[in-house]
Amino acid sequence: MLYADDDIDDQEMIRDMMYEINPIVEVVCLNNGAKVIEFLDGLSDTDSYPCLIVLDLNMPGLGGLATLQKLKGHQTYSAIPVVMYTTSNNVQEREYARVLGVEEFITKPVETKALEDVIHKFASLCHTPDQTFPEAG
Repeated sequence: MLYADDDIDDQEMIRDMMYEINPIVEVVCLNNGAKVIEFLDGLSDTDSYPCLIVLDLNMPGLGGLATLQKLKGHQTYSAIPVVMYTTSNNVQEREYARVLGVEEFITKPVETKALEDVIHKFASLCHTPDQTFPEAG
């Protein structure tokens, strides 16, 4: 899973919680959308593409919506599910993300239990038939 967010604390929290919930899913953290595109462009033919890309909406440089637009407009990357994960509740941004093809638009929760539910959602989007994940408590 690729997670792009300029907040280092959020990166660490998501990485740590995913490891606790499903250590099979490796979380690669990047600071902005340009880094996401650079990372994907740097993969070789033998590398696996991420099971999921999670984007913060407001990042310096290439923000979440612009990154989503680039991903969904790319022949290879368009098949990777993308989730917008942000503090924004802006209805217009949500609708634009849906038009672009976002899988989910999730507002960052404040409570730990709600965050665990979000991480379970991320893990389920990375689910393959050979993997099983514990249910959200």
